[in-house]
Amino acid sequence: MLQFIKAKCNSDVRIGIRSAFSGRSQAPRTLTIGLASECDMDSMTLLQEFEDLAERMSIRVRYGKLDGDGGLCRYRDRYHIVINKRLDTDSRINLLGRAFAEFPLDNVFLIPAVRDAIDRNRTGPDLPRGN
Repeated sequence: MLQFIKAKCNSDVRIGIRSAFSGRSQAPRTLTIGLASECDMDSMTLLQEFEDLAERMSIRVRYGKLDGDGGLCRYRDRYHIVINKRLDTDSRINLLGRAFAEFPLDNVFLIPAVRDAIDRNRTGPDLPRGN
């Protein structure tokens, strides 16, 4: 199965091709074509990228009716990210960015938009970023 991803990058257009292999041992792969380093990706595509990252890291993302926003938890030796389904897309992205900031991601391939969202939420959305 091939899935095409399109994101506007400055004045260029970045097109990614995602293929899901049928073999159990192979994770989905993404090939991105483009020259620009920073993407202005739409929120729904960025949310999908976060959900794909969670799947690659064996983290379960659950949506439900909650009193609060949600967050990262560990249950029976497995990580879960629980998200209030009433949150808008940008709030979901911020919550996922805060959750993934708790993990060491130096050896994990992340597209620049995902890494930026994680870095933006590493110290909190309203606090200045540390250099």
